[in-house]
Amino acid sequence: MNKRTSGAKLGRKKSGREALIRNQTRSLFSNGFLVTTTPKAKALKGEVESFLSKIKEDSLETKRKMHTTLGNASLVEKASELVKKGETKVGIIKVGFRDGDNAETSKVTLLGFEDLFGKKKKGKTSKTGKKEEKKKGETEFVEEKKDDKVLEKVDKSKLSIKDKFINKERARSRSGI
Repeated sequence: MNKRTSGAKLGRKKSGREALIRNQTRSLFSNGFLVTTTPKAKALKGEVESFLSKIKEDSLETKRKMHTTLGNASLVEKASELVKKGETKVGIIKVGFRDGDNAETSKVTLLGFEDLFGKKKKGKTSKTGKKEEKKKGETEFVEEKKDDKVLEKVDKSKLSIKDKFINKERARSRSGI
């Protein structure tokens, strides 16, 4: 009997599963978000939330545990600031299906990460290498085309991640064609 086994196995042995979760945790704290398959996202969410709840107290032991998990001093500082702010939640948004193997993908986000560590917006670079900054009045448009005809122009800033996958169909099997 196999009692008291919990958590997703993810098709890996224990050491590979721990390494996967550790690497995804590091990239989640460095970027604020991560796009991965839904089973991995669900496993990551539980691990990150328990990790954030364990580091609420500020002691040398917790700093050392954080450093072994995150592996970088700057990530340890980010995690401690995030916990001090009180945001210890992780969100999962399903975004669509991956090309190739048709696996369902999800976006894992640290809630409150952008507010605390706002990313600097990068301006476009021209061919000369100088940065061109976008003016406040200008908007970027995305054109929807079908048979070389422009159907409509949509403001790029108003698009969300889910909008990118609206017109995308699931892959069909060869027998269903």
